[in-house]
Amino acid sequence: MQLGALLFGKIDMRLQLFIGTVIYCAALFLSQYMETYTSFLFVFAVMGGFGFGIIFFLPIGCVWSFFPLHKPYVAGAVLSWCALSSCYYYYMTPMILNPTGEKPQIIIPTVVGTDRYFAPDSPQVQALPELLSYFSLVAFAIMCTGIPFIKFNYKAAAKKKNATYS
Repeated sequence: MQLGALLFGKIDMRLQLFIGTVIYCAALFLSQYMETYTSFLFVFAVMGGFGFGIIFFLPIGCVWSFFPLHKPYVAGAVLSWCALSSCYYYYMTPMILNPTGEKPQIIIPTVVGTDRYFAPDSPQVQALPELLSYFSLVAFAIMCTGIPFIKFNYKAAAKKKNATYS
């Protein structure tokens, strides 16, 4: 996330959003082709986190330029929209991975109860690459839709003595 804050104001905001979007969505898409856990973890977590980190601060910085006296409130509003994306994933994941509502076949007892897992050859596990592909395309479409709408209040930044925005 620090890279996005460092890039803010140094390069064009639309370019920053586009670069971060391409890296993040490419990581989601490429992760479906990884055959080892290590390679999956690197592509999904490291590469995807790098791309998302480039764009994470961007909407917050733009909103702060319009509401400099209400930074905590507007930052919370922006971050709440980011948190709402988990609702989308919560409902879409079972629709793609387990449309019939089958129960997991493998039950493992734990200290606090039981964990339930699907078998590696089950249709639910085999549908995971399709899920990653779908999510990457949806994320790309949503983020690219936002590119024309990114705005920054240059007038307010010019009034500040220590403005570093370009």
